[in-house]
Amino acid sequence: MTEQQATQTATIPPQETQQVELKPEFTPKKTWCLGRYQVDLPEGVSIFDKVVPDETRFFGQKTLLSEYGGGWKYRSVDVVMPNEMMNHDAFEKRMKARENELKKQPNDEGGSMFVQSSKPDNNTHIIVRWSGDYGKVMAVAEGYKWSDGVMFHLDWKINPDFLDDDLKGMTERLAQLRARKKDEIPKERGFCIPDGIFLEPTESFRGPILAAFRWEDRPDLDFTIRVDSVPPASDPGLLARESGFMGKLGDEAKRVTTLRKGARPLPGLPGGEEILMSFTEPEGRNQLFIWEDRGRSIDEPFLRIEFESGIHDKPSSVTDAEALAFWDAVMKTFRVRVVDSKTSGVEDVFEKTVATGEKCPKDGQWRSVEDGAVLKFVAGQIMPPVIFAKPAEGFLAKLTGKTTTYQAPGHWAWVEEKAEGIAIAHPAPETVKQEASEPQDLTSADGATESQSPK
Repeated sequence: MTEQQATQTATIPPQETQQVELKPEFTPKKTWCLGRYQVDLPEGVSIFDKVVPDETRFFGQKTLLSEYGGGWKYRSVDVVMPNEMMNHDAFEKRMKARENELKKQPNDEGGSMFVQSSKPDNNTHIIVRWSGDYGKVMAVAEGYKWSDGVMFHLDWKINPDFLDDDLKGMTERLAQLRARKKDEIPKERGFCIPDGIFLEPTESFRGPILAAFRWEDRPDLDFTIRVDSVPPASDPGLLARESGFMGKLGDEAKRVTTLRKGARPLPGLPGGEEILMSFTEPEGRNQLFIWEDRGRSIDEPFLRIEFESGIHDKPSSVTDAEALAFWDAVMKTFRVRVVDSKTSGVEDVFEKTVATGEKCPKDGQWRSVEDGAVLKFVAGQIMPPVIFAKPAEGFLAKLTGKTTTYQAPGHWAWVEEKAEGIAIAHPAPETVKQEASEPQDLTSADGATESQSPK
């Protein structure tokens, strides 16, 4: 089958796709705040609290989903879902019970899983435990915040050798967090999560989001919004991926009808592309609509919006025309949230802990949280991955002591402004890894191994 045949509209006649009146259950009426964006959705949808990974979706940007609420991070810290509603007395009892639970839980290397706890203020607790994945090599800081009847939970995997610095970082994040009232769209600058917002001085990308929405009375429908770091330059984009995928389907391509595809810019998002398809299944005819903007920088991240019907082996409850009407109505409402610069809610200070892929906020020395190496960076520079060393494999390598290195995302903590004698690091932005990579041999031609540590 030729590429032209593979990308043609399918031969199966599509349903009528003329304009139809938008049904009340699909009319966007309620505004949702997601990170630094907002979108209007029907009143009957809510964030789904148990998302199961689905690796069979078309044209993946494969995503690992957390068990609850899709996936949310803020400044590299996991936001654990769902939030819980409780009064302050119940919150204090929960914290005491959690601490006692960890003290009774044995660690494989002796002692318990509990490391220490602190209480920065009356509404905040931080409990440090050993990470089950690393024995007593790595730890996890569990941060808890009570605000207006909501208990928030943050998790951050940390290096116990730099515990004090990392606890300061967790304390800063918890101090920024406050609850949001139902249906509140904040005017302050910040990063929205379900039921809350991290108030902050800047509106740059702060972490990935994967929000899944479901209709209570239509279990076959799914609407998701994903925000993530910019993909690698090798990623061709949605339309190019679709062309390659369809070329591999063979006769299966006959089941797919392309309703619409092409560029679709949105306000402030000029790189948008969309593919709207319907396809036949044994249960009936389903739809899959995808919109993507690949992003351009850390401040303009990758965005992906999907609408899918016929999930859970249920036939689609909407026609192609109804799905198109809903899609177009919702997509018109997706935008960057407008804020009032006079009500930022926090001091305009620079971040003292930043992650791989974020911009360096200030000139000076920055220490790798994971391995302790110190480098000098300049403001605006993209923070690089952490470089780890391991012994090379093979008899000769072991005999000579040769090592290989590999890169993985990490965190950088502010040390001081003066950095005499420390080399300035200039990693190329396009080489920064946003996700853990496979071990790479970075040994130079003369046998020397690149190192992050200062000379």
